[in-house]
Amino acid sequence: QGDFRSGRNTADLTLADGSVISLDHVGNGKIVEQAGINVVKEADGLLTYSVKEGGKSGREQFNTISTPLGGQYKIILPDGTKVWLNAGSSLKYPTSFQGQQRLVTLSGEGYFEVAKNKNMPFKVKTSNQEITVLGTHFNINAYKDEPEVKTTLVEGAVRVLATDLNQKGSGVPVILVPGEQSVLSKNSRLSIRSVNVAAETAWKSGVFSFQNTDIHVVLRQFSRWYIVEIDFEGEAPDVKLWGEMDRNVGATEALEMLHYFNLKYKVIKNGKTTKIMISK
Repeated sequence: QGDFRSGRNTADLTLADGSVISLDHVGNGKIVEQAGINVVKEADGLLTYSVKEGGKSGREQFNTISTPLGGQYKIILPDGTKVWLNAGSSLKYPTSFQGQQRLVTLSGEGYFEVAKNKNMPFKVKTSNQEITVLGTHFNINAYKDEPEVKTTLVEGAVRVLATDLNQKGSGVPVILVPGEQSVLSKNSRLSIRSVNVAAETAWKSGVFSFQNTDIHVVLRQFSRWYIVEIDFEGEAPDVKLWGEMDRNVGATEALEMLHYFNLKYKVIKNGKTTKIMISK
């Protein structure tokens, strides 16, 4: 029946002028210089920004790095902030931070290690929330196909604000402490819960980690990483999964874990399309 390849380091970089560079098709070394900023591919899966030696950064320009389904990438921003992007995600950011804040926009999932600068707060905007920090480590899961936006704090402190005026509780920020996660659902207020931080951020270290995780959440992760549609045959089971595995394994090996929860799967090919069906 074959297997589905696991994800890899692949992303596109869109420059301020709209031109697009496929990062897995360029060699290591300087890719481009923009307004006094060098953009360098350091190694497979790592992109860095730095001020050109002896030069000054010019006017503010924006770049966007985007990972496809089945892709991931790490970027070091001009201020030294490190960002890991999960599959099917994008980050828009200035090539040099200017003014009174460092503002970036995230779609999908990203893990941030923010460089400290108390004079210039770092802000992350998603479609319906804004996170403000001075220097900290945190994870944001803001995929459009997830029912909740989850912000998990690893270290430091962050302020989370719901920005959609239709949300109950919008405009009332919450402050997280390490080990806490804010949850913004599509039809309720911002809430806080304690979580297993290692499990919530395991993807950044190349691991799937499930701790009483709803099967729908697990299969959406598999679908994004293996670039395959996954559906249920009949009524979707109410199953919570426990377990951990390397994200480098193939899809069929990953799906073997379903057998431990009395679930079966089969691969259905219809012409050029392939779907994985889950059943009891």
